[in-house]
Amino acid sequence: MQHPTRPTAASEPPRRRAPRPARPAPLDPITLWSRLTDRDRTILRLLDAHQVLTTEQLAALAGFPTLDRAQRRLLALYCTHVLDRFRHPRPDGSMTSWRYALGPAGAAILAAMRGTEPPRPATLRTRLLRLAAHPALNHLLGVNGLFADLASYSADHPGETLAGWLGERHAARACGNLARPDGLGVWQHGQGRVVFLLEYDTGTENLGQVQAKLDGYRDLAQSGGPQLPPARAEDPADDTEPQNADRRTPGSFWVLLRFHSAARETHLRQRAQAQPALIQPTPGTARWAVATTHAELAEAHSPAGPIWLPLNTFGRRPLRALHLHH
Repeated sequence: MQHPTRPTAASEPPRRRAPRPARPAPLDPITLWSRLTDRDRTILRLLDAHQVLTTEQLAALAGFPTLDRAQRRLLALYCTHVLDRFRHPRPDGSMTSWRYALGPAGAAILAAMRGTEPPRPATLRTRLLRLAAHPALNHLLGVNGLFADLASYSADHPGETLAGWLGERHAARACGNLARPDGLGVWQHGQGRVVFLLEYDTGTENLGQVQAKLDGYRDLAQSGGPQLPPARAEDPADDTEPQNADRRTPGSFWVLLRFHSAARETHLRQRAQAQPALIQPTPGTARWAVATTHAELAEAHSPAGPIWLPLNTFGRRPLRALHLHH
């Protein structure tokens, strides 16, 4: 008796991937509100202030104990339309981790907390597309990543903490629009604090443009220095208007230049030798100084670590050791 032959793999039709489950419909807002945790509300404030953060960045900034816990909670917030997300293919065909932004339910909850009208869902979708397609996305993620790395470091070093963080928009206002840093940070440690203004270089500007930005910081020093964000130990990365600024110590500050490459750092430092005012800035109402690092060091160590090289020294220092004496 002749048995039917088993079809070969070549003759079998290609298997189709199982369709992804549809995103559930939004929950009733009151029901959703009752399910949000304090950490969820911190995530909403972070994304409102800093636009877009990766899974890893949110895990550090929101204080998740593990990355797995962060992934599961962020997925739940996405499924309830509190958050939205996107990702990009890498050159090797793999995908980046998810980039998260506010979703319509999350924006509505924030608006309710503030007594304002929420943006329309279509407006949020347009904003999300612009974020995903914007050529400066990697710059924004890089800036946010540096502050997230500081938050991660402080979780393992109880004596040091990111006590304040302003994103670009509020940092410019804190500087009276005399300078436009990519971020303003306050690093608190056992012996005091370091106030810093970050310039995050991606190699797209020529060094003359980078150097020209330092004129704005000199003007800022003459005006008294930046206003500082309110200290919030429970939510140090809350980017709010710098009202009731902490002026107990006249505003000494550091300008931290994180360069795209070691070569760019070296070349900028060589150019700065021709400007003595940058090596020993002229005293104004506020004292200030410049320190530099580059991507390779920043990625190998925490930005809190010994990667910062002041213009007037030859040894790199950790963030806590950047001192300005009056």
